[in-house]
Amino acid sequence: MHNGPEGERLRCVYLCSSFHAFLTLAVLSENAISTLQGLLKTIPVFWGNGELSQIIFLYMDQFSFTSNASSLPVQTLTKSLAKKIPPKALLLTLIEIWSPLQSSRNLVSSNYFRERTLVYDHHQARISAFFEVLGRSLQHADRPTVLDHLRELFKIFLDALDIVKADEKVRYNQFQFTHL
Repeated sequence: MHNGPEGERLRCVYLCSSFHAFLTLAVLSENAISTLQGLLKTIPVFWGNGELSQIIFLYMDQFSFTSNASSLPVQTLTKSLAKKIPPKALLLTLIEIWSPLQSSRNLVSSNYFRERTLVYDHHQARISAFFEVLGRSLQHADRPTVLDHLRELFKIFLDALDIVKADEKVRYNQFQFTHL
């Protein structure tokens, strides 16, 4: 371990290189998202379930790690997704995403109390992002498409109400635990 001026210089070089790597990654990420946005505008019909799922999961993950979702570069991509992708394909993808998203929520309750709180907040943010994308896709979908998937969509909304109910119980229990 280096101490003194040499150690300070090495730490400074390390921090500068880490910051440079972070900026490079951010620029690459923005370039990749703008490329995806260009592909979405050019050929919206050729996007499959797998590609749509990956973009939605990317949005949910980024949404859960930032406090300002409107500043996310992927937000513009998801807005375009709801406008450009055929509504039937997007709704089917969202319906398929809901099941693993909800089942991962059930794993959250098996963690210890402190870990569960952190994971709960992360999971709530992901669910919030999911419903943001679902709301946009329903807004841009035509009536017959929504009616075709009404049963599955209704089940998603009922499941979401159960999540809200369970979250209220968790918050109440956290309050009781911290005020003992």
